[in-house]
Amino acid sequence: MRKLLFLLSFLLTSSLLFAQQAYTIRVVDAKTGNPVSNASVRVKSSGTGTTTNANGLATVQASAKDVIEITSIGYNFQMITLGTQSSVTVNMETALVDMSDVVIVGTRGAPRAKIETAVPVDVIRINQVGQPTAKMDLTSALNMAAPWL
Repeated sequence: MRKLLFLLSFLLTSSLLFAQQAYTIRVVDAKTGNPVSNASVRVKSSGTGTTTNANGLATVQASAKDVIEITSIGYNFQMITLGTQSSVTVNMETALVDMSDVVIVGTRGAPRAKIETAVPVDVIRINQVGQPTAKMDLTSALNMAAPWL
């Protein structure tokens, strides 16, 4: 009986240590003060999370010492530690994007290949086959018109 009573008191005490409460997170733009909708709000310790609504509000269940991660497209990543207050406002700074690292890759043009088919088919124009080349056989002419990649 004594062990059972000790076990029950231990379980009740330990559940109080891990008590969670509801926190309301308000995410706003730091410059304009406008709410940031569809920002991801995630509790780092448990991995649970949600997104903000059109008013920039999200509600999460967490304990007082949990860390909240807030991310949104176009804004810098934010991490905050919750405290005793049940409502937290997070100011998101806009992220600067360096466009000098953008690489554009080109592929074959539309007149060269038909890509609407199940397998890409090279288009060989008959007037290009008749042009003078170093070798005048048909294989060389086809290789000139549609080289192996």
